[in-house]
Amino acid sequence: MKRIKNVNLLKIGEVAKGAGVSVSTVHYYMQQNLLTPPVKTSRNMAYYAPQTVEEIKLIQELQAKKYLPLSAIKLIIKAKREGQNINHVEDMKGFMEDIFQPAENEKSFADVSLSELITSSGLPEASIKALQKSGLIVPVKTERGTVYNHMDILIAQAVKKLTGYGLEISDLDIMGKNIESIREEARGMHEVFHRLTNHEQVPLRDLLKIFKELKDYLVVRVLREEAGRYHDEEDAEYDA
Repeated sequence: MKRIKNVNLLKIGEVAKGAGVSVSTVHYYMQQNLLTPPVKTSRNMAYYAPQTVEEIKLIQELQAKKYLPLSAIKLIIKAKREGQNINHVEDMKGFMEDIFQPAENEKSFADVSLSELITSSGLPEASIKALQKSGLIVPVKTERGTVYNHMDILIAQAVKKLTGYGLEISDLDIMGKNIESIREEARGMHEVFHRLTNHEQVPLRDLLKIFKELKDYLVVRVLREEAGRYHDEEDAEYDA
């Protein structure tokens, strides 16, 4: 058994009280590797550094005020622990905030359960499950159980509108395939960015902005090409 010499170390209940959260929340953050590892004195006893309280407060602030999910927060904390350049860490934080900052019509939504998503979207459970299978809706496991975020709500509501025009859920499978292409593209760009010899000095926000502009240009060009092709095909059928 380890002996505790640092009298400033805290028990988990003291950490929870100091941070204003439940003990179960502290346990959950520890499981997600978001906190400084405690000093274990036995199988069921551990002592935490005082900084753990501030770490939890930061996590709560990034979630509540910056709308960052734990997955994004974990990347920021990992970069700090690895001793990455402080300016790069701050740039990464700002980059994440830009990505996850909700639009005005998203801010009124809180995470919801499956039953709440069904009620707010008007879609039956079978349709929600089909959207999950295709990757259009992505539930997240949290300490409160499985939840759906504001983006899932907006997507489900949009799908409900489409079904009102006669579309079937299966008609949207092509969008699920498109998601995989976007994900593969994002991972590829991430690798490209990190291959830059000065990647810690490159402003991620600027890269994201240019990348999004490039995507927009390409989408518009493809839509124009397809619109022209559709028009040519109609003319060919008319001439025939």
